[in-house]
Amino acid sequence: MTNPPRLGPPSSRPGLPLPLLVTASVDEIQLLRPISIDADATVTGRVVWTGASSLDIQMQLWQKGASGDDETRSENEPSLMALFSFVHLDAATKRPSPVVPLTPVTDRDRALAAERQALADARRLARKQRDLNPQTHKWAGKRVADRVLLGT
Repeated sequence: MTNPPRLGPPSSRPGLPLPLLVTASVDEIQLLRPISIDADATVTGRVVWTGASSLDIQMQLWQKGASGDDETRSENEPSLMALFSFVHLDAATKRPSPVVPLTPVTDRDRALAAERQALADARRLARKQRDLNPQTHKWAGKRVADRVLLGT
C-alpha cells in the first residue's frame, strides 16, 4: 500500500505535538501458533485502511522457534495476527483530526481495504439507526456490521 500516514519519530518533528491515536476497537486477534515468553519476538504493523479521521492497523507477531525444539516453525508465517481500529485526535483540541488517505496498490491490499470500508460503512449505518431509535439494543451496531462482513 502507498501513502501511509508518515508521522516520523518525534525528533524529526521538533516543536510539533506527538500524534494522538485512540484505540476505537480491537476487531480481531488470531493466535496462529503457540507463543513462548522465553523467545524473542518481532511485531510488525501496517496501515490497511484510512477513513476521514480513523485508520485500521494490521499487526503481526513473529517468533522463530518459540517452543525451542520446533524446527518446523516457519519464519514466513506469523504466530499472531491482530487488527485494530484507531481514531486520530488533534493533540490540542482532542477532537477527531484528518489522516492522510491510503491508496491500496495490490489486489490483496484493495480487497482488505474494501472489506474494512464495508465494515466502516456498516458501523456508520448502525450509529445512524441507533440515533434515530434510542431504544435500539446496544449491540445492534455490531450485528449490522457482522451481517455486512458475512454477506447475510
